[in-house]
Amino acid sequence: MLQFNQFEFDSRQGQLWRNGKRVRLPRAARKLLLMLAADAGQVVSREALTDHIWGKTNEATDRRLSATVIRLRKGLGDTGIDPKLVVTVPRQGYRLNAKISGTAEPASSLPDAGTLLTPRLRIAAAALAVVVAAWAALTFIAQRPNTAAPAVPAVAEGDYRAAMAILASDGSGDLDRAEALLREALAVAPEYADAWAALASVWLRRPLPPAATIPQAREAALTALRHDAGNAAAKLRLAEIAVSWDRDWAQAQEYALDARRSAPDDASTHQAVAALHFLNGRPGEGEAAMLMALSTDPASPSVTSDLAWYYTATGRYDEAVEACDTLAALRQTAPRTTTCALQPLLLSGNADAAADLARGALERTTGRAPGAAMTPDVVLSLLWRNALLGLTETSRVRYVDPVLFARLHAQLGDRASALASLEQAVAERSPLAPRAHLFPEFQPLHSELAFLLLLREAGMPENPREVIERLR
Repeated sequence: MLQFNQFEFDSRQGQLWRNGKRVRLPRAARKLLLMLAADAGQVVSREALTDHIWGKTNEATDRRLSATVIRLRKGLGDTGIDPKLVVTVPRQGYRLNAKISGTAEPASSLPDAGTLLTPRLRIAAAALAVVVAAWAALTFIAQRPNTAAPAVPAVAEGDYRAAMAILASDGSGDLDRAEALLREALAVAPEYADAWAALASVWLRRPLPPAATIPQAREAALTALRHDAGNAAAKLRLAEIAVSWDRDWAQAQEYALDARRSAPDDASTHQAVAALHFLNGRPGEGEAAMLMALSTDPASPSVTSDLAWYYTATGRYDEAVEACDTLAALRQTAPRTTTCALQPLLLSGNADAAADLARGALERTTGRAPGAAMTPDVVLSLLWRNALLGLTETSRVRYVDPVLFARLHAQLGDRASALASLEQAVAERSPLAPRAHLFPEFQPLHSELAFLLLLREAGMPENPREVIERLR
């Protein structure tokens, strides 16, 4: 048994206790704690930790280690801006700041969760696994064509992977290069469904009016399904199109659920289902789907970012800030260095912390930090005005979704301009327009009839007032 601070850790049983109360940790976090405790006060390298926890496998990644550190800190209550117990040593690793007493079993001897189950629970878990496996197999057969997909030439697969690397990068990436790579892959393998689905993604991300991108994206996704009826990525692209362009949310949900049945191990399919639940004012179901996505890919910045957004939209501001801090760790940046946490801090009444974020953002974008004497309101107004100026300059050279303008107008208190931009977005069938009620900037507009009517015009199938009320 190891003792430190108010904690006791029974490594033989893999159990952590705090002041006599059980603290549940996943297996990886328990192994991490035990290894840090073995060298308490000393820096343990990231490489040594990943090798020890997962071995030299594809599972051992920096992002996964960062996610495990976050979960350990949460279990230890060490979740502040500047963690004191599990300390990050930049470019080196982590250090446990604690005086350890007692002895422990080696980390490799920690039991799996299954070994801690009672015989009855082990039998129930085994039965559930059989049911899930049978359901997954039946779903796979129902969604996939009976004939095996043709083998893809290595050169085509290489081009596809290079294109996906571009699409996975932050920002829009070099979309022209991604499209060129995908078309090269399709020239070699015209029945390559994944490449067709990726081509649909390229079109949906292009900074062009929706009328110029939707037809090409739809055709690419449908072509993918003609070659592989179970292609989950193609179904997700068609779900996006159904929401924003077709304004058929029922069809969108059918596509998203079908994609999840095709690829239950793909976090993005759970994200799509969650998005539709939140759009329809079903936050409980939406959170359940997001947590499923998180369990599928715990080190995904995309999943964590969406979770922060949804927590903000539903008024769970502390959890939103925590998700933003997790996102910073996954991206290996210092906490509160991005504007992710700005809205939840502001809406929770922590204007000073929000202003500090705004000061940092202004210094990074303009090279000048606002004066210390400026009030939070003035600093935040400077941030919004600077962003509006930048967006206006960008719109002179390429298409900008009007919802982005509407959000900034709303932040600046200009309701008339915000509604005018939203009206333009709805007319253009912007992909962001159906999500307007989820943006916290528009909360002051929730009671205005013009805003509610725009939501109905954007395709919301139910009474917008009731949907908004269910989200609160």
